[in-house]
Amino acid sequence: MFDFQILCEPDKKTPVALAAPQQQPQGLLVIAEPNKTDAHQLWQLEPFAGVDEHDHAVLAFYLVNKQTGLVAQAPQNVDGAVKPDTQSVTQAAKDAYNIISPIRLWTLDPVGAGFAIRPLGDVHQNLNAWDKKVEAGTNVGIYRWKDGQANEVWGIKAIG
Repeated sequence: MFDFQILCEPDKKTPVALAAPQQQPQGLLVIAEPNKTDAHQLWQLEPFAGVDEHDHAVLAFYLVNKQTGLVAQAPQNVDGAVKPDTQSVTQAAKDAYNIISPIRLWTLDPVGAGFAIRPLGDVHQNLNAWDKKVEAGTNVGIYRWKDGQANEVWGIKAIG
């Protein structure tokens, strides 16, 4: 299985990488200066295929961090649905028993030369580098799609 680096240019000129935090294994995901040898910045896109309660096919993936072995998790409401807008993305263990998880499974939608990375449970939200900041350690979250602004579009680069 390939490792991938997930990159964005929130200010349209400075590349940043999606990273698991170095201090807290289950903490908030952050951006970092790209370093393809840093396992905190390497991800595996583990495919998931299943059928939902309405017998609709579900094709998605877990975003698994190489260093922590944990998956990216969208914020959730009390009922387990994706909590919308301006919420930070964390890490969690992968769901057991191959269940469809609206907060731990992600989809890709092509946007120009990149992708919108969206939680399966609310494809109107997408992975977002907050406020176009490029400072290492800035939290990454989800936010409602704003027509493909630079902080919403991510590149996926195979490493290895």
